[in-house]
Formats: sequence, structure tokens, C-alpha cells
Amino acid sequence: MKHIGSILFKCFNSRNVRCRKYEYSFIDDEFLILLYVDRSFDEIDAMNSEIFSKCYDEGLIDELNKLSYFIIPYEVGVD
Repeated sequence: MKHIGSILFKCFNSRNVRCRKYEYSFIDDEFLILLYVDRSFDEIDAMNSEIFSKCYDEGLIDELNKLSYFIIPYEVGVD
């Protein structure tokens, strides 16, 4: 899980993404996280593709499946 966090951080950092708010919980061996960021849906889609590709390349798909994360634009989440 730590390694996936590192991948998320690097993806956010390389794109200069600002996480404006987050929510999280842990239910039945699954970590749930909701990240509100200062990006559009198109940019978030590109980030998700990059995150999946890096996790796949590093053999972390099983770990990624235990993590439910959603990245949404901050403006959408606060309305």
C-alpha cells in the first residue's frame, strides 16, 4: 500500500496537482479514499491512466484492487 501511495504522490507532484480536500475510511480490508483536486475531469482521467500503468508495470494490481480511490475536481465535490 505504501508503494501505491508513492506512485500517487509522484503522479500528483509531477503534474503540480493540489489536493484541496480528502476523505477516507477503512471497511472490510478495503481502504476507501476520495481526493478533491484542482484539475478537470480530462486531466484526472490522464492521471488515472498513468497511475494504473505504473501499478501494472510494478506488479501492484492486486494491491491496487484493495484500494478504492476516487479523484474528482474540487469544484464538483463541494457543490
